[in-house]
Amino acid sequence: MAETMGLYLVACDRLFYEGRIEHITVPTVDGELGIWPHHEELFIAITMGSLRFTKEGGEVTEVFVTDGFAEVANNRMRVMVQTIELPEEIDINRAREAEERAKEALRQKRSIQEYHRSAASLARAMERMKQASRHSH
Repeated sequence: MAETMGLYLVACDRLFYEGRIEHITVPTVDGELGIWPHHEELFIAITMGSLRFTKEGGEVTEVFVTDGFAEVANNRMRVMVQTIELPEEIDINRAREAEERAKEALRQKRSIQEYHRSAASLARAMERMKQASRHSH
């Protein structure tokens, strides 16, 4: 039987998962980071992207997450992010509309703060569409 660690995975609007896992891969500024049972203590920023974990027994779950953070301590990991979505929960039409709105906002000359907000919205919409299309095959 594989060694496991505890995972508490939560977004602003819901507890997504609480249980034992064999492995997790999280998106970070420096790329993906894999965490295995008995990993050293760690506190890290999570960025928008794909988060994958293997539940006890081998079932792999992949979700889209937005910014947050993770803490590893005492063979447990807590991940807290703004948003968690399963690929089948992503509304591809809504993501396309958000992409178009963000592109239009970027075309308009506005403040630097509005520019960065629009660029972030565009990146989020494009990543959501990528996640949804990867899993729709």
